[in-house]
Amino acid sequence: MPTVKIHSTKDADVRQSQPDENFGSITAIYIRTMEGVNYRGLLEFPLNLIPDTAIIKSAILHLMSGDTVGTFPKDQTFSRIIGAWDELSVTWNNQPPVTTQNALVFSIPYNSGGGWMSFDVTPLVKDALLAGKVFGLRIAFTKEDEPIGQHGSMFYIPREGAFDWQPYIEVTYDVATDKGILEVHAYI
Repeated sequence: MPTVKIHSTKDADVRQSQPDENFGSITAIYIRTMEGVNYRGLLEFPLNLIPDTAIIKSAILHLMSGDTVGTFPKDQTFSRIIGAWDELSVTWNNQPPVTTQNALVFSIPYNSGGGWMSFDVTPLVKDALLAGKVFGLRIAFTKEDEPIGQHGSMFYIPREGAFDWQPYIEVTYDVATDKGILEVHAYI
């Protein structure tokens, strides 16, 4: 089964407390839950390297995280973006819509040193391929507006960070043919 590694082409965070400011060129994608001060992360991955006849077996998102601050573990919801957005103009007030279909919830542990985190986003990538050749992702704390003392904040390294730490997804797939599934053994 072929596996393709796809780096993000856009990322930003949007901040409720600065609703008209753009944070598309900063060096971290902040995610926060605090009363009136929520932050959400946005990422986009092109899926044009995946053939139209592909049968997706797995899609794993890899993000380099920084320290967590506040009360953890906390759940984050990963939702598929269903509208267009621009990295250098997106704000809280114009952030793209998402769908709750197949949204995924992951428990984020307390993390004092940062490191790689991996998330199985297979259902979201399958949905994105049905809708087109772009996978847009919003990451937000599942419970926003947490009071002080129960708040949480963390960040992920964006594509503008060190190359070895950039967000990417690894997609493994079979190739369907008119005679069934063609097994291809290669690493792309």
